[in-house]
Amino acid sequence: MSAPYAAEGLRESTYPEKNMLRMQELGVRPGTEAVVTQHAGFGGVVINIAGSRVAVDHRSARSIEAEVLS
Repeated sequence: MSAPYAAEGLRESTYPEKNMLRMQELGVRPGTEAVVTQHAGFGGVVINIAGSRVAVDHRSARSIEAEVLS
């Protein structure tokens, strides 16, 4: 993921099968527009997806591929 406050389109995620459903429930799915709002300690990030803030740990954040939209 890129610098804070850059709009991004989520392209792909490579989570273990057991985590995939939970991340989709939180809105982290391909085609969703997201904005990184905060870089948390130890590599985690807080992202804004459809008006909801979602904290993602560093391992999960590494699994998300995103494309910068603006």
